[in-house]
Amino acid sequence: MSMMPTVSPRGAAVRALRSVLVGLTVALCGATAHVGAGGEVGAGALLTVAVVASATTALLAGRRLTTGQLVGLLALGQVGLHVLGSGSGPHDASMVLTHVVATGVSLLALRHAEDLWWRLADAVGDVLAVPQVLPVPVVDHVVRVTTTVHRGRRVVRTVRSRAPPSAA
Repeated sequence: MSMMPTVSPRGAAVRALRSVLVGLTVALCGATAHVGAGGEVGAGALLTVAVVASATTALLAGRRLTTGQLVGLLALGQVGLHVLGSGSGPHDASMVLTHVVATGVSLLALRHAEDLWWRLADAVGDVLAVPQVLPVPVVDHVVRVTTTVHRGRRVVRTVRSRAPPSAA
């Protein structure tokens, strides 16, 4: 029996990392499209979309994201960044087309990343180990040490006595 706990690819910390990576991809996809079509995107808009997309992904992170869920996330990210960054740049067909193309390219990338993520999760299983705090073992006896001076010499005595039985 191993004394080390395992970290599952489906565990909370790993799911949080996955959510952040998807959120950043959604935000950067939208920002790239918007700037590519002549608009501007502020850091606040980029951060807002990344946080919202990460939080949304976290809600779904315990299972595989479907293509429809990925399209929804990407479309919401595109619309969010366009609306938050709409104070600048054109609002014409080229802007819409750029957002649509960026959504399609990002969908392909995230679809492959999602498939790879779950293949790795299935292959790795619960193999990664991290240190663990071990419980203190229950002692079934008490050792008492006494020191006395007898005829000018120090005498050390140990007395072992049984303790009450443990509940374990």
